[in-house]
Amino acid sequence: MLPEQNSPLCESAIRDKLDSQTSQFLEILHITDETESTNILIHNFQPERFFSVVLSESQTKGQGRRSKNWHSPSGVNIYLSISFFLPMFKQLQFLPLVTGLAVCKCISKVGIDDCQIKWPNDVYLGGKKLGGILLEARQQGKRCKIISGIGLNINMHSGPDIDQQWTSLSKHSNKNYNRNDIIAGLLTELIYTYNKLSDFDLNLFMQAWNKYDYLNQKKILVSDDLQKFEAKVLGLADDGALTVSFWDKTQQQLIKKNIYSAEVSVKPV
Repeated sequence: MLPEQNSPLCESAIRDKLDSQTSQFLEILHITDETESTNILIHNFQPERFFSVVLSESQTKGQGRRSKNWHSPSGVNIYLSISFFLPMFKQLQFLPLVTGLAVCKCISKVGIDDCQIKWPNDVYLGGKKLGGILLEARQQGKRCKIISGIGLNINMHSGPDIDQQWTSLSKHSNKNYNRNDIIAGLLTELIYTYNKLSDFDLNLFMQAWNKYDYLNQKKILVSDDLQKFEAKVLGLADDGALTVSFWDKTQQQLIKKNIYSAEVSVKPV
């Protein structure tokens, strides 16, 4: 097993890897050694026109979806938040999904092709969690301020406080990675993706989603504030919901349903 490697985050190393088109849109790039959460810190760096990015070596109060703690050891992973303003975007519910696609495309460019997205905002590799996305949207006048928080396990090999199966790029491939190079690739994908949101094409998105969909046709456990039930995933609906089928004991028939917000886990075999 390779040791965990601390390659310090470096603004110049990241910027040097960006192409000219990405560079012109990256207005602020701020790196800190420790913060509660990059999603909280980035509110101090509001972009005037383009994109602001905050990175931290560690987080003391990193959060995932539904206020779950995000394990954030120092120097081995990527904790990144990117903020920008968006004209009122009708397909706002697709933002975590297109962000996940950008992450997977970035990972594929470092030679790992089996990265997948677990609806709505988890990134999986080899059936284990590699990272997560936490998206915030706040309306400000006629615009919407978007903050995408992304956590990715890169060179981490131990995580005693993690309550689910997880992996890192290093564990998966048995090699260490330069985080600055991966961040540069990730920012390239994200900024390109977000700049194209005004041309969002549902058919093209669905083609890409089907390539990276981790849950498709799997049996899952669904839990929300009202109920828990077993279901089979049928795919993604045209509005970004997860389409499932399940047996309704009351009606004694198979029901098809779209899920918009719930805790979803793959049913153990």
